[in-house]
Amino acid sequence: MSGALTTSNIIGATAAAAAVATAAATQVVASRTPPPAINPNVTLVFPNDLIQANRGYYMNIRFQQYIKRSQSNSAVVSSQGGIKLPLPNHLIDNKSVEYTPSDLNPLIGAIVDTVAQASSDMNQLSNAGFWGEQLVKFGSQFGAAVAQTSSIGRNLLGATSILTGTSFNPYQSLLFRTPVFREHTFNWKFVPKNQKESDDIRSIIQYLQVNMLPDINSVAGSSLFQFPSILNIQLYPAAEYLYSFKPCVLRNVTVNYAPQSTPAFYRGTSAPAAVEISIHLAEIELWTRRDYPTSLVGNTSGNLLPVSLGNILTPVVEASTNQNGSINVPGGT
Repeated sequence: MSGALTTSNIIGATAAAAAVATAAATQVVASRTPPPAINPNVTLVFPNDLIQANRGYYMNIRFQQYIKRSQSNSAVVSSQGGIKLPLPNHLIDNKSVEYTPSDLNPLIGAIVDTVAQASSDMNQLSNAGFWGEQLVKFGSQFGAAVAQTSSIGRNLLGATSILTGTSFNPYQSLLFRTPVFREHTFNWKFVPKNQKESDDIRSIIQYLQVNMLPDINSVAGSSLFQFPSILNIQLYPAAEYLYSFKPCVLRNVTVNYAPQSTPAFYRGTSAPAAVEISIHLAEIELWTRRDYPTSLVGNTSGNLLPVSLGNILTPVVEASTNQNGSINVPGGT
């Protein structure tokens, strides 16, 4: 049930905090029973009217038991329930790879450079002048490499560089190492309108925290941890126009029970007038080219996707549900 929004109905709230709140300020408690136990197979939805026939913009978070999967053969794992929440305010797709600078040293660098040059022009293999030039280069680079093995040699090389105004090429290269595991941070601010929504928010927080934490192994006891749950995330309705996720682990759950800068609670239940939840996820599988349509793999010339200049896309404004159950219409007036 709900009542009029006044500062007297929100315990500890200032007039400014009460003005920001959009929910009713009094929650009547039917019974003071302990919170129900978490059902690991249930799917929580917030707010209750998140999914409607004419709209369905939400994030679906499914919890699953940890199973080590092959990168080339993704196994199917059983679901353990989940949470459906409004789309966060920020949806950022960030993929990156890692490179490491490396000095090949003058001699090895000269050999690699010669092989690369000969491979690009096979006619050089029968060119005596080419190989004579390479032998001279190898000789000088070999001397530089040997000289760098002692302090006296390095000093002589330094003196030679100063006198001649030249320096040996270290043949520095940028070596590809690996793709980087993607990480995601999502934030929600919830303002419950009644006790049912306050209970739902509490269950969502507990659900997230339980699936983030490990269990004690049932056989070995406290000497072994059982891995936490894996998260599978999907964006609705049209994920193909947004981005997708690899299986994730939940690294952090942060809950702010006073997001209005002043603690405020409903009379009757003492539930927070607003709650801010932030989660930090890390994917456990790497992205490669094989995760994209086969039509894109190996296409290194021109546009990756065919584009017709004659086709003009007209943007369509759709409504999405925000965290407190009201409707956001991007670009609306």
